[in-house]
Amino acid sequence: MVLPGGSPGDLPAYLGGSAVSHYAIDSIDAEGVERLLRYLTQQPYEVAEPLGPVPHLPPRGA
Repeated sequence: MVLPGGSPGDLPAYLGGSAVSHYAIDSIDAEGVERLLRYLTQQPYEVAEPLGPVPHLPPRGA
């Protein structure tokens, strides 16, 4: 978590790297921490519409 006024470069080396997610907190209020809260509570910002039924596609040449 990167707090207001900080940057990912402020994180210790053992927490850095491209394989690690970091969340920039713009302000310490509900709006500023929304992305982090959604991640921690598994509540996506957007949910994709269901694709619907899969059409039957016979093999080519059948």
